[in-house]
Amino acid sequence: VALTSAPAADGSTTISPVVRRLLREHGLGLGDVTGTGPGGRVQRRDVEGAAAARASGPRADEVIAFTTIRRLTAEHMVRSKATSPHAYIAYEVDFENVERVRRIWNERFSSEEGFSLTYLPFIARATVEALREFPALNASVDGDALVVHQEINLGIAVDLQFEGLIVPVVHRAEEVTLRGVARRIRDLADRARSRQLTADDIAGGTF
Repeated sequence: VALTSAPAADGSTTISPVVRRLLREHGLGLGDVTGTGPGGRVQRRDVEGAAAARASGPRADEVIAFTTIRRLTAEHMVRSKATSPHAYIAYEVDFENVERVRRIWNERFSSEEGFSLTYLPFIARATVEALREFPALNASVDGDALVVHQEINLGIAVDLQFEGLIVPVVHRAEEVTLRGVARRIRDLADRARSRQLTADDIAGGTF
């Protein structure tokens, strides 16, 4: 319902008699209220909102308790940052041959497997081949010793609908083909998002 406007006492804008009355009742000035009407005009709901905000005092921050996954993720990330050397190396890679193979085989692969052939299995297989060539990278530190692992167990990070990350493991990735890696990654990701992973599924990762 449109309200009849009248000049405000300070002449800075036009407000309705109802709005002026509400300002007086709540002890507010025009400077205390942000107008949301046309041209920034102060309306009844603006005054009522400002009055309610003043009555409720300072707004408290929302506190959301960590889920177990988020707590563990935070602990591991902090521990990793504190104990592991960090470096960043970037290489530009020509993926045209991979994309050509993916385009040629994707329709048949999708028909046979029930899901699309993505880039990730290719990257996983390339990682396996690199770790075979440089086995010291497939290792961990135990006290003052380097333990070089004989199996290549690839940890694949899975996002749980923005609730945190979990890293299920493709065990003995060196023993399976690209198609096998794709199947295992898909299976682990699906079970991670449906909360059906077992303890063994997230244990033993080496890279």
